[in-house]
Amino acid sequence: MKPLVLLTAVLVATAFPVAASSAQVPAELEERLAEVRERLALTDEQAEAARPIFEAHLEAQRQVLEGASANSGEGASRLDREAVARIREQLERNSALLQEKLGAVLTPEQLAELRKIEAERKERGAEQLLAFRARSTGEQLGLDEAGIERITPILVDYYEEQLAILERHGMLPGSEQGGRRRRRGRLRQLRALRSDIDQNTERVLQRLRGSGALTDAQLDAFKKLQEEQREQVRERLR
Repeated sequence: MKPLVLLTAVLVATAFPVAASSAQVPAELEERLAEVRERLALTDEQAEAARPIFEAHLEAQRQVLEGASANSGEGASRLDREAVARIREQLERNSALLQEKLGAVLTPEQLAELRKIEAERKERGAEQLLAFRARSTGEQLGLDEAGIERITPILVDYYEEQLAILERHGMLPGSEQGGRRRRRGRLRQLRALRSDIDQNTERVLQRLRGSGALTDAQLDAFKKLQEEQREQVRERLR
């Protein structure tokens, strides 16, 4: 599973509305503080000092994602590679700043446990984002709740493999291949990428057919969605 910060950047780049609204920040703040207070055995003084730090962190993350979602809306089918990298860098800087500020509040042992908590949250968040994408696809295809539940694990596996393919071909931030080699082998890279994506798409189509959750028309609509996404990837390679 990719780190949440990378997955978030990728999903924002494909115009999925993952940014939390300002109304959601207080609820998430209380959830985060409750978990940290329990697992780190914070004193009342530590909890009080940590509150404004977490509050500022969540607001900063929300602003980054909200801005990215706005830029990937109407008139921009997807963010470019450089924009995705900037989003990732901003999210990582915000996380580093959180730990730096909390370092003045927590003991070394508590800070180590906090890093473990943040890593666990990233894993859970990544899974939730992929499940959200699967649900969005199901809704686009006109499925009812039962149908969405049936295809979600299938699509989560599919999207995880799509991300792995993009990483192998140097298409994700942090997986950049050598520029000169990429330019020389651009056509070869495109063919290999297309082959891997086609194979993954064929596998998911077989699983979706076997699930019985989609009609033939819905399967055709799903294939069309994947063609559109593949064309977007091809545009990025040109």
